[in-house]
Amino acid sequence: MAQQLIDRLGEKALTLLERIYLFTINLLIKLAPGFMAVVDRLHKLDQEFFYPFFKRRNIGQNDYTVFKLQLFSALFLILTTLFIVSALSGLKYIVFGGVLLATTLFILETTVHSDFEDYPAYRDFFLSYFLLAIILAAVKLKKPFITTGFPFMHFAVVAIVGAVVIYAYFNKKHGRNYTFGYVVLKHNTSVDVKLNYDIRSNTKPQTVQLRNTMNAGEGDTVKVRVEKGTFSIRGSRPVEIIGVEWTY
Repeated sequence: MAQQLIDRLGEKALTLLERIYLFTINLLIKLAPGFMAVVDRLHKLDQEFFYPFFKRRNIGQNDYTVFKLQLFSALFLILTTLFIVSALSGLKYIVFGGVLLATTLFILETTVHSDFEDYPAYRDFFLSYFLLAIILAAVKLKKPFITTGFPFMHFAVVAIVGAVVIYAYFNKKHGRNYTFGYVVLKHNTSVDVKLNYDIRSNTKPQTVQLRNTMNAGEGDTVKVRVEKGTFSIRGSRPVEIIGVEWTY
């Protein structure tokens, strides 16, 4: 019963997200004829001045893209928190929050859509948390305080319930217990495997040494089983190689 409720809420939330998503993109294009030119210029600056810093630290382009999405999501949550505690006006919240949301939508629609095989998972994940933050802002407008010892208790309840619903629905629809990586170095009985960020298995970017049970060679793409923890902040733990997908 609870799972069916989560499924219904998830479907309705994603439908709403899709409508907001398409409406915002179309609105930006119509209201700002020079929007794409400005964005292209900003993208060029990003690649010339910011990404090289991450590249020198062996962070790939896709992992850098995910980092930006995480950063913008965190900033939006901070803005929402400031708005809830009345440290930020509604106008500033709309302006700065709108910029963060528009930037996130653009990254999802362009870079993630074209370069990420699991685009729907990344779209659903990040937009779901933006939606949760917007719901919290709406609660602020409807009922800023409650008359208890903790006047912001209702925000905490909405945030926790929302996070649990998002986690459960996302895990059911997109979650998996494996990821992919490629062999960067072969030892006698083991290999070093480089893993990129994988939102579906909650795997963080890392290079791990695993037993070479599938006779993989350097340059091979391998399928790696991971152990997932509930609400694991540190990410899933790579356990073993369960397949060799192809060789570069």
